[in-house]
Amino acid sequence: DSLLYHSETNSDKQAEKKAYKPTSKQAKTFKALELNSKYWLKIYSKENIGIMTCTYKENLKCHKESQRRWNNLNRLINREGKFDVLVKVKEYQKRGAIHYHMLVKTHEGIRGNIDWNIYEEMGKAETRKEKRRLGQELGKTATPHLRELWAWLRKKGESTNFGRIELMPLKKPHHIKNYIGKYLEKDMQNGTSNAKGMNMITYGKKAPKVANTKCNWLYGEGGMWRRKLATWANTR
Repeated sequence: DSLLYHSETNSDKQAEKKAYKPTSKQAKTFKALELNSKYWLKIYSKENIGIMTCTYKENLKCHKESQRRWNNLNRLINREGKFDVLVKVKEYQKRGAIHYHMLVKTHEGIRGNIDWNIYEEMGKAETRKEKRRLGQELGKTATPHLRELWAWLRKKGESTNFGRIELMPLKKPHHIKNYIGKYLEKDMQNGTSNAKGMNMITYGKKAPKVANTKCNWLYGEGGMWRRKLATWANTR
């Protein structure tokens, strides 16, 4: 009975996950993110785009406080011009803690020949001592500019009451939109993207964009209306 229960529960969860279908507005948000991300990869190259994750030391759940701290850090980023934030997504963990994930554009190359095997081992490390040792090994394979940014973020993160701030290059550049799109989709599925006063996705002021959500789909009722309008206009 226990095995049957777990089997049915897992099946229900899988069915619920497959049944999720974004609204038209959410689908436009995903599409704009995809087009803009591919455009950034084209104009900046895989060497100058990174994924940055910001977390807090405590289990911070307050939207206003998390935003206040981010604003303080963002002011330092803009003031010292270390890099440009292209897009930022807010993620709510299961325990309610707030994280930020973003794509950033650096002024020098950060991808280089970084050892991804060491990075994967860091994620599996069971002790801080082991993780610290692997971090030192990873640093030896990182570009000088990436190491410089790590040091700067560590210092500024402490001054603005952040916990861990991780900046890494793109391991799979052709999957660029998935790096933060998966967190956006998770929040949309959980309903947190509809919370009052919260923007789950925010584009940077300096981020060039080729797409936004103010568009109409090619198909559907909107597309049918435009095709009929075109027919009417062409006959006249």
